[in-house]
Amino acid sequence: MTQAFRRDSIFFVHFFSGALVAAGALAFGLTAIEWCVLVFAFAAIIAAELVHQVVLEFASVHEDLPADSHRRMTRLAMALVMTAGAAAVITAAAIFAKHIYVAFSG
Repeated sequence: MTQAFRRDSIFFVHFFSGALVAAGALAFGLTAIEWCVLVFAFAAIIAAELVHQVVLEFASVHEDLPADSHRRMTRLAMALVMTAGAAAVITAAAIFAKHIYVAFSG
């Protein structure tokens, strides 16, 4: 994990975003189930980023691959990251929307 953190600065962005989400979760007093869902979403993003890093490393080691295969592998890995990220954002938005509505509806 530390090697991935050193290799790509996107991990800092994910952990910073995760800290902001955790602060919001504490402020709104999320339930245990909501915490579990948010932690799972965060873990899915980190796992997707780690897979992306593995694919990039594999592609750099195996430079004898055809350019089309290299491009497809890296695009699929990026699609994995984007899908996990979008799912996590939608999940967090759904959880927080309910709490924000309750907080401001009086």
